[in-house]
Amino acid sequence: MASQGPPIDRRSFRVAIVWALPREADAVSLLFDHFWDRERGPYGRADGDTNHSITGRIGGHDVVLAVLPNMSTNSAAAATASLRSSYTGLHLVLLVGICGGVPRIANFDACLGDVVVSKAIVQYDYGRRYPGRFAVKNTVEDSLGRANKDIRTLLAVFETEFMRKWLKDDASKYLKDLQEAAMREQRQANYQYPGTNEDKLYSATYAQTSKGVQPFKALCTEIVCDPAYLTGRERLEEVVPGGGFRPEVFIGRIGSGNTVMKSGADRDQIAAQHNLIAFEMEGAGAWDEVPCIVVKGICDYADSHKNKAWQDFAAATAAAVARAILGQYAADDGHQGLIQKNGTPSSSEEVSYSNACTDHYQENSHIMNGKALESCYCIPFTKNKRFTGRTTVLNALEDSFFGQEQTQRMALVGLGGVGKTQIALRFAYRIKEKRPEYSIFWVPVLSAETAERAYRDMAKKLGLQKSSEDEDVKDLVCQHLSSDKAGKWLLIIDNADEEELIFGSAEKPGLEEYLPQNENGIILLTTRSGQVANDFAQADVIYIEQMDQEEAKNLFEKFLVQKNLLRDKVATGELLAYLTFLPLAITQAAAYLNENRAPIQAYLGLLRILISSFSAFLETEFRDNTRYKNSQNAVGTTWIVSFHQMQKSNHIAVDILSFISCIEPKAIPQSILPDMKPFELEGAIGALCSYSFLSRREGGDMLDMHSLVHTATQAWLEKLGRERQVLKDAVCHVAARFPTKNDAHYGLRREYLPHAMRLLNRNHGDEAVEVYQLFEKVGDSFDADRRFKEAIRCFEEVCRWKQGCHPKTDHNRLASEHALASAYLDNRQIKDAIKILEHVVAIEAEILVDNDPSRQLSVDLLQDCLKRLEVASDDKDV
Repeated sequence: MASQGPPIDRRSFRVAIVWALPREADAVSLLFDHFWDRERGPYGRADGDTNHSITGRIGGHDVVLAVLPNMSTNSAAAATASLRSSYTGLHLVLLVGICGGVPRIANFDACLGDVVVSKAIVQYDYGRRYPGRFAVKNTVEDSLGRANKDIRTLLAVFETEFMRKWLKDDASKYLKDLQEAAMREQRQANYQYPGTNEDKLYSATYAQTSKGVQPFKALCTEIVCDPAYLTGRERLEEVVPGGGFRPEVFIGRIGSGNTVMKSGADRDQIAAQHNLIAFEMEGAGAWDEVPCIVVKGICDYADSHKNKAWQDFAAATAAAVARAILGQYAADDGHQGLIQKNGTPSSSEEVSYSNACTDHYQENSHIMNGKALESCYCIPFTKNKRFTGRTTVLNALEDSFFGQEQTQRMALVGLGGVGKTQIALRFAYRIKEKRPEYSIFWVPVLSAETAERAYRDMAKKLGLQKSSEDEDVKDLVCQHLSSDKAGKWLLIIDNADEEELIFGSAEKPGLEEYLPQNENGIILLTTRSGQVANDFAQADVIYIEQMDQEEAKNLFEKFLVQKNLLRDKVATGELLAYLTFLPLAITQAAAYLNENRAPIQAYLGLLRILISSFSAFLETEFRDNTRYKNSQNAVGTTWIVSFHQMQKSNHIAVDILSFISCIEPKAIPQSILPDMKPFELEGAIGALCSYSFLSRREGGDMLDMHSLVHTATQAWLEKLGRERQVLKDAVCHVAARFPTKNDAHYGLRREYLPHAMRLLNRNHGDEAVEVYQLFEKVGDSFDADRRFKEAIRCFEEVCRWKQGCHPKTDHNRLASEHALASAYLDNRQIKDAIKILEHVVAIEAEILVDNDPSRQLSVDLLQDCLKRLEVASDDKDV
């Protein structure tokens, strides 16, 4: 929920309300709790945005209110596209106003003042004229896909009986509030119910006529229409004279065109053909540009019998329903920067944009082509106050990027544990402090999914939205950072150890394809692979060696609690030399000494014993093409010493360490860890942190593990023969913990996704039911993010498994096949979707009654597929 203060910038607005007429905007303005423009001044607009919008707050949402210059689909398209250029964070746009209604909707009387809500939009006046018939060329629903998953889910909730009742109850309350506010403010508009006597429906074939008046241009108030052609309405007879009118809410397909519908006969014919519930003039244009729901109050019956007496009341009922919809709409967990009344950042709201990325957002700005640009920072780690040394490397990086012979790509290469990530982190903060005009972004390449997630976080931070469902978010970010409007930036590609992830393969492109190219941008890559470094940066590579003795001593001193141990200079020097001056080994040694208060000589003795006992294990499991033998032994031995001690004292910590070895080692949400009592969990995490096996990010809810510790734990479990069982237990746990759509913590799914994908990718041949439960949940998550190709791969695995172990009449199998077909349709694999749906519909016809909701959903989806296929065939005719 938003803070009490206004948002800090335009990117923080998630919701917009768009109206076609000023009188319609007047109605919704009565439901605003605050107007931010009045309290803190206008937010401005982007170049090319022709809208004059107003900002404020309704309930828990910060909202942009915009009025279209005129009524038409073209006007709506232009205005909403302009609006999105200024308010780049919009997730939901409500197009609210008045419309012409279809009098009979699903055997129920629709009356003036009722409200229609769009499930889909049909542009009924766009198509081809054939001999004797007009064929709609395409519908917005078919050509551009259905409403996005977020909106479809919201509308599905409102189609349930109890939620529809809530919606109508809330709308009635807000209508009353609006009417009372209008009277208090002495508004000219009359938002009161005009009365049943003014609600007149004439026969569809009866058109008004009068001498001296051009047909279809006069209002019913200007001429006398023959009451003999009036049609009785049972629902109106139930309204108590003088009593309140409770608007009905209809959800369905709405017709949208560039002309006003003024013919009852045409209305009925087109409505029947396309299963429409209303007609309006802006929806098709807006639907094409933004995530949109059309909410319109019925002010006439889309015939020639127009009456302006209903326009104000219909605008009021639409505003009330829109307010009720917002009351049930939960925005995602995206960061909304907020400011207090005095314009300073609100300390209570200084939270991360994403828990996976500590967002250091500041008001730094610079000028690019005459425009002020704000710098933003997406750095996953806080500044390491214990960092020491490496001055030569940091100066070399700065000179290479900003000296006389400037380069745009650099690579740091060195053995695992030598401190490449820490050097990159210190360089990022050095640039942040010395060159505030630079934005800084961080992409970990532990897997394709961690890179994908980082790009998604960058897109959110930059306020970028995909223009189509097929657009890759990585390509979106790449295009933005390659443009002048991005300003100056530093991009850090960390842990780029696998050549295929960076440079791709014949089957799949690598990250290299999505790295921006811009003279205002620089890229720093860290890797253990000399081949990756050379291919990426050619000659601009810095090889990171072990620390020198003095740097190692300073690092050891910073991490050591018992400073008195340093008095034994001989033992200290011997230990550091034994650890080959490797930063990771030094920090782990200091962590052991701090935890166990052991003297350095005793610790050295343990190391020597273990190096003898586990030399074969160390040489096999810690081999690295950049690591010297002594260095690999140093890291492995310090880990084994600490692990042995932990096995004796904290078995819960060992269980957590084992679990983490199965998932991604970075950006680990604490909530994904195995279930246990809170004090036990905190104690175990504390122990792991004290041994430097884990580190906490700022805020405390996100954990990281060094990749070598991760590898060491995997190797140890494999040596003990426990790897498969630990992996199986981890899959079962994450399958149960991964959020579903109805969970209150559904927003955590993106944090869990890289970890779930690693588990599924490591699974080889395990046909346990939990594996496919996880595939199904991960597929749903991909589908919700419109990553349909990834969703399809997951759903195909689920269907393959269920088809092998469940009969074709099994309801769960049919539901999974329906989900796969829906994903195929969203990915424009129409024939694949039809093939599955024809099978599903045939089976459900055998086992389900005609009015079963599941059966009807399958039939509707199949019809959508067939219509889209027909549209595609028509397009090839010309």
